Parts: sequence; structure tokens; C-alpha cells
Amino acid sequence: MLINFLPGSIDLEKNGERADAYCPVREQPTQREVMRAVNDLLRETSVAILKGSFLDYAEKYIKAKENVLSASTIRGYRATLRGLPSHFTSLPIKDITQYTLTALVNDMVHSASPKTIYNRHGLIVSVLYEFRPELVIRTKASS
Repeated sequence: MLINFLPGSIDLEKNGERADAYCPVREQPTQREVMRAVNDLLRETSVAILKGSFLDYAEKYIKAKENVLSASTIRGYRATLRGLPSHFTSLPIKDITQYTLTALVNDMVHSASPKTIYNRHGLIVSVLYEFRPELVIRTKASS
């Protein structure tokens, strides 16, 4: 992450993406002004930087866990991912909301067992917690 201070603005570069914000900073901003501006920029850009579908990020999540989890767990994750409807897995991850997840769980009630829904919900929530930590998820799948 690269942070540049200019009179009147703070520029932030993260993962090749740039963002800037007007900030009433003096030539030498205080630490509080810097932290406030950086937090505001990170909050604004964290979702905007996400480019890709849920499937893309789920694959990244599974890949990151390959050396940590057992082979059977990874196979289970992949099978669970294949069981999710394509209309959900093709959604841009930045567009997934609480409502999207609730609607998906409600749709799966007619086609999957409670345990399968529980497993799918668990994988979805894990991926969202990893890549969208600001998203508060209030659904519970019952087993």
C-alpha cells in the first residue's frame, strides 16, 4: 500500500488501484488526520477493488486452503461449490448482499437436504468473510 500526502488530499494506492480523497490536511497532517483519511479511503475502495465473480473468489479461497486442510476437505469444498446454482456463482462478489444470500438459501430448500444447505451456506459465508469482511451476514442455515 502506498500513501501520498499532498496539501488538501491524500492519495492511496492498493493492489494497483488508486483512490484519493479530499482531506483538509495541512502541509504536515497529524497522525489522527492521516488515520481518518486512510480509513475512509479503505472503506470506500475495499468493495470497489473486488473484480470477479463469487466463483473466482471461492476458487482463490479453496486454493489458499489447499496446504492447510486435508485433501478430502478440499474435495468437499469443490463439490459444494459445484452444487451452488450458476446464477449465484456468476454474480460479482461485490454485488452479493444479505438479501442475495437469504434468497439463495430459500431457493435451495426445495432441492437440497438441510445438511447440504448448511455446508453450502458455510462455504459461502467463509468466502465472504475472507474477501468482504465489512459485509455483515445474519442468516443461519439449520441442520
